[in-house]
Amino acid sequence: MLAGGMGIASKLFLNGTLEPGIQLIKNIANFDTQIEGADWIITGEGKLDTQTMSGKTIQGVLTSATAKKIKVAAFCGAIDLDGKQPEDFGIQYTDAVINYAKDLEDSMKNSAKYLNLLSRKFALKKL
Repeated sequence: MLAGGMGIASKLFLNGTLEPGIQLIKNIANFDTQIEGADWIITGEGKLDTQTMSGKTIQGVLTSATAKKIKVAAFCGAIDLDGKQPEDFGIQYTDAVINYAKDLEDSMKNSAKYLNLLSRKFALKKL
């Protein structure tokens, strides 16, 4: 369950298996069982963009959420979907720190403050 040279060596010489890192983590955390009965899953992404669905953690979260008909909210640093909508990826709610920060430096320096703001806004709108 490793990537790169070690992963392929493990597969060839030790009969190991290759699997995406998010799948390994979901298995260890018993993720699909843990989310049973949830109304929402809140996940985070540094930058939500068109590459997000190319093997990043959020893809694994969305796979499980979709299978269980659970809505997904993504709290991000920035959102740049190049004309696509979050719903195109199966995300029902998004917000980004950069929408509230003065600039990138402010967003990184005060990320906890902005994440708190995003969380409160989500709770007021969706709960």
